[in-house]
Amino acid sequence: TGSSGRLVAMASSAQPPLSFSKNLAAGAIAGASELLVMYPLDVIKTRFQLMSGRGKSPSIVDALRALRSEGFANMYRGLLAPLGVEPLKRAIKFSANAKYAAIIIGDKAPTVWTSLACGALAGVTECLAIAPAEVVKVRMQAKERAALYKNTGDAIMKIVKTEGVGALAQGLEAALWRQATWNGSFFAMSFAMKKHVLWTPDSRGSELGRNFVSGLVGGTVGVALNNPLDVVTSRMRNVLPGEPTPYRNAWQSVALIAREEGAGALYRGFMPKVLRLGPGGGILMMAYEVIANLLR
Repeated sequence: TGSSGRLVAMASSAQPPLSFSKNLAAGAIAGASELLVMYPLDVIKTRFQLMSGRGKSPSIVDALRALRSEGFANMYRGLLAPLGVEPLKRAIKFSANAKYAAIIIGDKAPTVWTSLACGALAGVTECLAIAPAEVVKVRMQAKERAALYKNTGDAIMKIVKTEGVGALAQGLEAALWRQATWNGSFFAMSFAMKKHVLWTPDSRGSELGRNFVSGLVGGTVGVALNNPLDVVTSRMRNVLPGEPTPYRNAWQSVALIAREEGAGALYRGFMPKVLRLGPGGGILMMAYEVIANLLR
């Protein structure tokens, strides 16, 4: 049967596959859980990435203190945009991965490389669905835009009215590369850790622990590989009409930043991002498995 392919997305070959609708539901709930816990780190990550030049970024502790001093509302500024699509994003991540696995893997045993391919394709699919919300999120998180947008609804209206609907796809090409890289790495490394490195679970608690560790490793590797593309995406999405920008496409921008600001600039925001998407990947994988088992 084609169930072997679907198991790549669910990370547990001992369980029967979920239906497409249940995959959507499990991914949605898992994604919302991870976002609510980790969002302040995402705000800091974006602000670090928008810093240009060769100056050193502040420490995460200092950035958290500064963000907290702005008030609770700013710690979660822009949350509604990603929260509105985060369930969809995570649902697509798992359900699309399962669908691509059924097509690419079929009856064959999954491998690291097929897991990578299915994950990357799932990343491209989710990116197309969430691009407008991501543009709004970056604009809301940017400290210099705080006076420009009152709230998420105001940001959406102003962007569409003054820049056109096309502005909601700003930075899409770089974002496609970013999402493909993270998702491919996440699913491939999670699969490799479970298949070749981690223990065989002998209890429900042991299985949850394995899922968390595999997601943690997958999320961390994904961040290490895609952070340069994330820096580019954030900067592209924060450009307003009439503002000069040297960023034309993903790889030209990566090369430009490395040349003018140093290679280290491509890893601005790395620590808050890895602190979010490393443990966040573990939370995501663990929450997904918990919800999936409840739905079976």
